[in-house]
Amino acid sequence: STNPVTVTAVVLQQLATDTVVTLYYRIDVVQTGFIAIAMQDDGAAPDATTNDGLYSATIPAQSNNAVVEFYVRAEQGGHAATMPAPVRLASGVPNQSANCLYQVSDALHAFTGAQPLLCLVMTEQERSRLDQIGINDDPLRKINAQMNGAFICVSGTTSFVQYNVGIRNRGQTSRVRANNGGVNNYRVNFLHGQEWEAWQPWDEVESLNLNCHFPHVQFISSASYQSAGLPAANAEAVQLRV
Repeated sequence: STNPVTVTAVVLQQLATDTVVTLYYRIDVVQTGFIAIAMQDDGAAPDATTNDGLYSATIPAQSNNAVVEFYVRAEQGGHAATMPAPVRLASGVPNQSANCLYQVSDALHAFTGAQPLLCLVMTEQERSRLDQIGINDDPLRKINAQMNGAFICVSGTTSFVQYNVGIRNRGQTSRVRANNGGVNNYRVNFLHGQEWEAWQPWDEVESLNLNCHFPHVQFISSASYQSAGLPAANAEAVQLRV
C-alpha cells in the first residue's frame, strides 16, 4: 500500500506524426470517473529509455485492498486505440468497461506459503454478480456468464499476472453452493495467444478449473491415473483468493 505502480505500454509508431499516449485509472467503488495521466517516452523516470516505443506512467500508491482499474489510449494522426479494447454492450454501443485490474495487498506482498497462491481480481460489481450466480445457480440452469478479471500467481520467488481473463462458476451438483461446502468452484479462461506459460508442467494452459471442495480427491485421482499411464488432467494443490 506504500508502493506506486508503474504502467508501461508498447506503442508502435505507424505515422510520422506525434503519438499521444494516456493512462486512465480509477479506484473501484470509490471513483466513477477515470483520472488521466500522460505517458512519456522521454527517458525521464518512470520511463527508462528515450524513443524506444515504451511509454510509461505511474499510478500513485493506494490503500490496502483497493482494486485499481486502468487502460491505455494511444492517439496518432487523428486515429485512436485503447488497450484493452472497448467491449460492445447488448445495445451495440462500445463501452470501456472490461479493463486491466490489480488489487493492492500488503498480505500478498508478504506471502511465503509453500503452495502456489492464486488470486482472482474483479471489480466489486462483477465479483458480487458472480457471487449471486453462485448462490442461486443449479445443475439445470448452469449459468456460465463470465466476468472480466485479472489472474495472479505467486509461487516461491516467481509471480505471473494475466489481464482480461474470463472467470465463471463451474460444476454440476457442486454449482449449488450448499452442496459444495459453502463455496463455489471456478473456471478461469485465458485469452487466445496469451496462455499461461509460467508454471511447469502447465505450459500454454488455456484454462484452469479451480475446485474448492474436496480438492485432495481430484489431486489423488489425477496422480493415480497418470501413474497408471492413463490420460488425465494435471492437478496441483494451491491456495485461492477471490
